[in-house]
Order: sequence, then structure tokens, then C-alpha cells
Amino acid sequence: ALVYEPRILLMDEPLGALDKKLREDLQDELRQLHRRLGITIVYVTHDQEEAMRLSQRIAIFSHGKIVGLGSGYDLYQDPPNAFVASFLGNSNFLRLKAQGNAVATFEGSTLAIRLTAGLKTDQDVLLMVRPEKAQALSVSQAAAMPLEAGWNEVNATVTEVLFLGESQTCSVVTAGGTAMTVKALSANGMSLKTGDPVRVRWAAPDACIYTEWTDSDLNKAAGTH
Repeated sequence: ALVYEPRILLMDEPLGALDKKLREDLQDELRQLHRRLGITIVYVTHDQEEAMRLSQRIAIFSHGKIVGLGSGYDLYQDPPNAFVASFLGNSNFLRLKAQGNAVATFEGSTLAIRLTAGLKTDQDVLLMVRPEKAQALSVSQAAAMPLEAGWNEVNATVTEVLFLGESQTCSVVTAGGTAMTVKALSANGMSLKTGDPVRVRWAAPDACIYTEWTDSDLNKAAGTH
């Protein structure tokens, strides 16, 4: 295809059948090829990590419509809707009741939320926080670290701790049955085990707030939902 010196090159999942290591090596070569040729490449993939590694801009489609468009960084850090948040990376979703533009309730607790104009009292809202933006502290750790302004804390119980090499994940469930996952670098350590009571914390500005969503939006990718 390159013999004809195209201005646009379309690739439809060309690396889908390869093993992970070979796929990553070829992704590096494709990035170098793109820089060398200086042409537009439209690359179709269902692999979120591959999209992040290769792209300058990502378009996320749902039912034939673009529902997210931007850099991988922007779409991951501040997804425009719950579908994109669920599809691109792992997410924790909490169903809240708004009590103002910057306050909501969750399982009887009052939480600070990112300022969102137009919220009505008792309006259903959805909070999304990434696993790496949250912390899981033991009861003694939480007692020794007063909660900072703008931070939230919910009580939970550890259901599983997984060591994944450079990182660890801690799965928990709140008293009301909401599942959450916290991710931390292994070097920082999480000395927790199944059954431990914990306090899960996150900063309000690190969590996105959505006023419209469907249940199917929250299950578009394997991960923490």
C-alpha cells in the first residue's frame, strides 16, 4: 500500500492475531513509520491499550456515533460521559444523590464532589473515580491521617488483594454493596488482606460527575465497574 504514496492509510486491527510482546514491538515500528512518512493513519482497534500507545487522537464509537474524541490523556483523565469512562480503562462508579452543586450523599455519608452546575436536591448522579486515584487505608492508618479538605472517605471491606508486578490492586465492597478497586504501585505497598476493614479515600477534583447514563454504559469493558 505504501508504494502508491497514499495521503491516508487505513489499518483495520492489523495486529489482532499476534501475541502481546510481538504486538508491542510492531506498535513501536508503526509509530516510527508514521513519523517517517508524515501521513495520516486511521487505525481501527478494540484494544484500548493499543489505541493509547499508537494514537495522537482517539475517536470512540458507540452505535455508529462518535461519543468521545480527543487525546488519549484527555479522554482517560476527563472522559466526557460514562460510556467513555467505562470503555477506556478501569473505573469505579458510585451512584449518589446530589445535595447541591458540590455535595452529594452516598450510603448515608456526605461526599464532596466536583462543582457541577444545575444539580437539584436528591438528583441521581454518577461519580467515576479511577482505581489509581483512590487510596485504601487500614483503620489505624486512616486514624493517623486526618481527612484533608476536599477529600472523601467511605468504609469498606477488602475482598481480594492481587500482586501484578509493578502494581497491586485491592478490591473492596462498601457496606451498601458497591464494589470498588484501588490500585497502587507495589513499591508503595498495601499491607492489607481479605476481610480487613478499610477506609477508601479520594480527592473530589479527581472524580468525574455524570448526570445522564444507562446501565449498559457502565459495562463496556472488562474492569472495575
